Amino acid sequence: MLHGRTLLAIGCACLLALICRAHLEVRWTPEVSWAQTLPLGGVKKKSLPAGRVPPFPVTASQIEPTDTAVDLAWTTQTSVTRWTILRDGNLLTELPASARVHTDLEPDFGVRKYTVVGWREAERVCEGRCSYTLRPAPVATVFCTQLDPTIATVVIEWRNAMVYDEIRVFRRGILEETLPGDFQSTVSIGVPMGKLELGIVGVIEGVESTRVGCRGSLRDAPELGFSLKTVATVGRFDPATGAGTIRVGVTASEDPSNPGFPHDVQGLQLATDYNPKILTPISIEPGAGLSSPDFFDGQLLPDGLTVGMVMDFHGQVTLDLSSEKEVAIATYETVIEELVGSTTGVTTRIGFRNGLGTGGPIDNIIVVDGKSVRPTLTEAMITIFPEGGVNFRRGDLEGDGMVDFDDVGFLVATLSAFAEIAPLDDCLDASDLNDDGAIDLADLFTLVGAMFEAGPVPAVPFDTCAPDPTPDEIPCARAPACPGS
Repeated sequence: MLHGRTLLAIGCACLLALICRAHLEVRWTPEVSWAQTLPLGGVKKKSLPAGRVPPFPVTASQIEPTDTAVDLAWTTQTSVTRWTILRDGNLLTELPASARVHTDLEPDFGVRKYTVVGWREAERVCEGRCSYTLRPAPVATVFCTQLDPTIATVVIEWRNAMVYDEIRVFRRGILEETLPGDFQSTVSIGVPMGKLELGIVGVIEGVESTRVGCRGSLRDAPELGFSLKTVATVGRFDPATGAGTIRVGVTASEDPSNPGFPHDVQGLQLATDYNPKILTPISIEPGAGLSSPDFFDGQLLPDGLTVGMVMDFHGQVTLDLSSEKEVAIATYETVIEELVGSTTGVTTRIGFRNGLGTGGPIDNIIVVDGKSVRPTLTEAMITIFPEGGVNFRRGDLEGDGMVDFDDVGFLVATLSAFAEIAPLDDCLDASDLNDDGAIDLADLFTLVGAMFEAGPVPAVPFDTCAPDPTPDEIPCARAPACPGS
């Protein structure tokens, strides 16, 4: 049997052990804003900080861009007896417990902050928050148009969706101009080539709408198409002396496919060359297509000639090249040493050559809107015949002054057995289309090709009346449609 003191000591020791064990399993966390008590073997259960209530989600939306009302919607499982709605901290309305949506009919433009509070009697039990940026409706149907590809100017048009205080125009994100709120078009001048980005913004109460505009690329205008041509013609010389003259015209025209066709032409430069062994230029003058230009002058050179022309130094009178016009005409003399005693015609070219001139190189240029345009250049072959030959025209087998499908029929008859419908015997040379001294199937192909502007061009004289430059055994006594035959 234990002594009483011993029993007392054992009891104190057991009590002390229980107290120590309890101290090890109960902890306090005073450093956090809320406390938790952990019973032995228990689970942590959090509660909100003092003064806070459970949150729930709130959404805000704008059903129509042109409708300034904001629709609020929310969901929560918390039991409430009523709701209050605050906008930017100010009471907006109070709703019954069953409400889960509300429409704010008259909010101001800008950032609006909404708070939805649930109450159970006088106790605040839940809360939801959201922000919404209310903007003016954007402009609609924006069009950007470069009316003239030769000018870096863009016309912008749009339709206003609301009554704005002002309109702001942006180019590549930078404010370009501010317009009155009722404007629905403007012109952006000097737009740089390359990336195009133009935007229109409507502004109400200092708040901008979403930017709407157009994007693309503004490219340099394509090179305008113009042409210069020397005109095929026929001249005469005296076989006894070799002396003769010939006039050669230069025409200019604009390509109808040019953007903005037709364009105003202020002036031009010409530089043509020739064969100095056969021809020598003696004069150059304005062509029939020019009407009293302010300036027209040229140089007669040993191997060519140049021309400078300005329609009007004040820029008020311009040249319209929507149709082909003769802009210059040059007169040449024959080099008698080359042609004296000749009984056959001579064919040579009159072409173009850039870089001629004694006071600096002259190129072939047409001046359009103050800019130099290089035209396409087409040279012609000219033929000089000895005087005394019979004038006729190849392909005009019928002798009516025209080359058409009736002449094709006559040539077919010539090549067949139907001699009774053969061409006029006065000028069988008109049937020798390729001037090879024979009338055969090759001439028929050449004539048909000429009808369709395909294949080889008939030999001279085809576009005009003239003698045969290469006399042969095919006779031509007269051609009724050619003067002097």
